[in-house]
Amino acid sequence: MKDYFGGTVKAGVLTFDEPLRWRATLGRHVGRRVTVIIRREQLRRTTQANAWYWACVVPLFSEWTGYEKDEAHEVLKQMFLKVEKVLPTGEIVESTGRTSTMNIEEFSEYCNRIVRFLAEHGIAVPEPGQRAEATL
Repeated sequence: MKDYFGGTVKAGVLTFDEPLRWRATLGRHVGRRVTVIIRREQLRRTTQANAWYWACVVPLFSEWTGYEKDEAHEVLKQMFLKVEKVLPTGEIVESTGRTSTMNIEEFSEYCNRIVRFLAEHGIAVPEPGQRAEATL
């Protein structure tokens, strides 16, 4: 089980954004060994990029393929977010990643790959901020 906490380090002291949740989490691990990993915070995809994806990219793909919006999103993930995981047996299993956990760079690359794919099939996707009057 992984728990994620944000915070700020000043003068060697870590101040959590949600100190009560941090204490509650620690309370669930009394007597257990744990590992704490500290890394720089990565900015998640922006709200505007997410809105553009759901208002332009997914609907255009949906209209072109005939899939419902949620199905179209899943198909796009299968096409452009394949992730290989290794089981304890050594077998490799392919699954799809999650857009909700992507940082700005990852989400941008994911969207760019989809836009290029659609362009190769004659579908123009408007740039973020432009009106969604693309042609199929």
